[in-house]
Amino acid sequence: GETDESGCGFRNVVHGGLVETVLEEVMAWGVKMRVGDWAFTADGKISEKSPVEPVTLCRATATVTENAGRKILAEASFCDDKGKELAKAKAVFLPSKGKAMPRTLHDQSA
Repeated sequence: GETDESGCGFRNVVHGGLVETVLEEVMAWGVKMRVGDWAFTADGKISEKSPVEPVTLCRATATVTENAGRKILAEASFCDDKGKELAKAKAVFLPSKGKAMPRTLHDQSA
């Protein structure tokens, strides 16, 4: 069959913005699990090492590298099913102090 390229920026290459979104989301959940509260992304950087093809099975993982209370640092990695790193990211998060809740969770409580 034909490959769905609706998420591609170039032919057979997943748009980097989508990869970045996945990495930021994984870091945000990592922060939530480690700190116990949601946090806002204040700054971030992504490094794309290799094109991601739309048929590639990938895994994104994140680690909180520093929790200084007012500033939380996290890193994430986007790897293919063989463990090859395709992209990585670093970000600074600021605790929301209970002021942020993902929309899907908020919608369920209404």
